[in-house]
Amino acid sequence: MKALTRILIVILGIFIGFIFTFQYQSKERLNALINLEEFDKEIENLTQLQKKLKTEIKGLQKEIELLSRNIKEKQFKNDKFYSLFQLQKEKAGLTSVSGRGVTFILKDGKGVVHAADLRDLINFLWSLEADAISINEERIVYSTSIDCIGNTILINGKNYVSPFKIKVIGNQKEIFNTVTDLLLLPKDLKNRIIKEEIVLEAEKKEELTIAPYSGSFKLNYSKIKK
Repeated sequence: MKALTRILIVILGIFIGFIFTFQYQSKERLNALINLEEFDKEIENLTQLQKKLKTEIKGLQKEIELLSRNIKEKQFKNDKFYSLFQLQKEKAGLTSVSGRGVTFILKDGKGVVHAADLRDLINFLWSLEADAISINEERIVYSTSIDCIGNTILINGKNYVSPFKIKVIGNQKEIFNTVTDLLLLPKDLKNRIIKEEIVLEAEKKEELTIAPYSGSFKLNYSKIKK
């Protein structure tokens, strides 16, 4: 009887232990299921957030592209304006110019060099589409005056005497060949070179630099627009 009782107690203990074990495992499984659901929800939230961020990024990329186009357009306009501004400065003789060209020396012979000789030569050089010209380092521009003052010649308001060194940048071959051919020179200058024996020498230069005009511009009959 005692043995049977012991056996029943053992069986009962095993049964109770099984019940507790089953309840614990069930609870763990339930907790795992709950955690899995929360994890799935979190993944769904992150997925939605990712979609939202992608949409925002696309919008920002479009804005960046638009801004880039606007910047390029403004930069193009600024570059175009700057190029036109530089071109006008070059035409006005306000920038330094470098390149291939020719140097001429016009100096007294039996006769003396007059302002008219220089003017004729300079005008002839402009007709040959010279890019830049200087006389004794004085840049020649549209407002340059070349006049005789006593025994000197006034260039850009400064007095000079013979010899006169003329730098010319442009089509080197055309300028050299044309000016050194007496038959092609302006009539008055050609006659003075022949009759008065004033000297005109020419030399090709692979690299010349002509400094910008440093004087002032005289404006006549100008008005301020109101």
